[in-house]
Amino acid sequence: MKVDNAPSTHLLLGGKTPAEFAPALQDKRVKRRLVHDVKMEQYPAGLDVAGAFKLFYDDMKKPIEERYIHRLVTVPDGGTMIITCLAALMGLLDDTGVTSFETDTTFKRIAGEMNEWEVVIFFKALQRAVTIARGYVNGASAKFYERLFDEFQAVKLEITGKPIAFKRFVEGGNLIAMNSDMEAAQVLGGARSLFKSNNPEYSNLSNDTPAEEVAPEMIKLCTTHGKRAVLDFKSLVSEDDYARLMDFVYLDSAEKLEEFSRFVQRLGVKKIQDWWNHKAMSPWILPCLIQSQSPMSAEDWDNTPSTTNTGEAQHHWTNVQLGTKQSLVEAMENARKLDERVAREIAISLQSGILINSQNESYDRRARNTTRQSTTAQNSRESHDAADERAEVEHEIQALQAEKQDATAKLKELRTRKSALSKKSKRSQTRSVVVSASSSGRVKTRTIGIYSLLRLVL
Repeated sequence: MKVDNAPSTHLLLGGKTPAEFAPALQDKRVKRRLVHDVKMEQYPAGLDVAGAFKLFYDDMKKPIEERYIHRLVTVPDGGTMIITCLAALMGLLDDTGVTSFETDTTFKRIAGEMNEWEVVIFFKALQRAVTIARGYVNGASAKFYERLFDEFQAVKLEITGKPIAFKRFVEGGNLIAMNSDMEAAQVLGGARSLFKSNNPEYSNLSNDTPAEEVAPEMIKLCTTHGKRAVLDFKSLVSEDDYARLMDFVYLDSAEKLEEFSRFVQRLGVKKIQDWWNHKAMSPWILPCLIQSQSPMSAEDWDNTPSTTNTGEAQHHWTNVQLGTKQSLVEAMENARKLDERVAREIAISLQSGILINSQNESYDRRARNTTRQSTTAQNSRESHDAADERAEVEHEIQALQAEKQDATAKLKELRTRKSALSKKSKRSQTRSVVVSASSSGRVKTRTIGIYSLLRLVL
């Protein structure tokens, strides 16, 4: 469909659609075969890992500053990792204004077993997010991620001459934090690898410190991911309890954390208790997620992001720019062109001083986020008001229907009594005597026969 509607297709075919140009092109299978044949002409080694190896082999012939594909590694368990980057973009990690980076795996862009792993920074000098490196991977164990980060660090050192430097581990380091989702394998594998640069005399951390203890020193978990599981509890608790559960990432003291644990226990909901036990018993999850539990200084915590929103936005941006469900080779080559374009744009901006987006400072993004939150809250309030009004109207309808049913039953009862009285009046003349009246004005009567009345008079 993309080929059919592409402007170049209309130009090449004189304004006709492929089907109009050649009726055989109505068959989707024919079109797929033709496209595949063209791709195989362009990449005769194939479109999967074998084809990627050919690209890697060709890049290795270039000077290091011109290479894009720097690693293609296979590990004994069958895992494969490919690391790509441009020296110009990787070098941005050394900028003094860059104090954190995000790593995350995305699953949409490549068809097949390989997934894309992006390393993203926010480059404050130009107020833009930048993907400084990409990995193509098919493993997800802590050991696999440790090797991936090892290779990433080695590539960084090779092409920039400088190691990845965290201020907590080495003197003069510019990096404070790595932001991550809650995938344990990436957190622990990354911590184990990045800690290999540790200078114990400077950090006062022994080189054999377990990864579970290292992670809180330099990793911040995304609060958005941290709260995502709580969404499942909305129907299990009251509105106030749900709001309290959602705010657990803002607990600002050990005492409040203990009180929260007691609160969860009092709820008596196994699903919620299991969720909290998983967090509370982990030596690294809460310290990486909640500022009051982190060994980082409050200043360092506040000066680095608490979400992976920048990386998530880059995933989406890349997908929009390049498309999804591509072969490995196509995905790598398309990303090469995109990264080269970004590098040129950054060079032009640094030279000219003209920004691609002049309203992308942190306060601009916070203002937009606040506006979005305000709009969401307003929409939520309007939705709740509408729901309340609908409920009130529904209640009135049900009340009227109940009254109607009562009135119908009462009317039926009165008609039955009237019919009975009519039959009885044919046998004797009667008169009515008032005996009582209800507060609503309804009057109850009893019937006295004329013979009985005469006896009372006489």
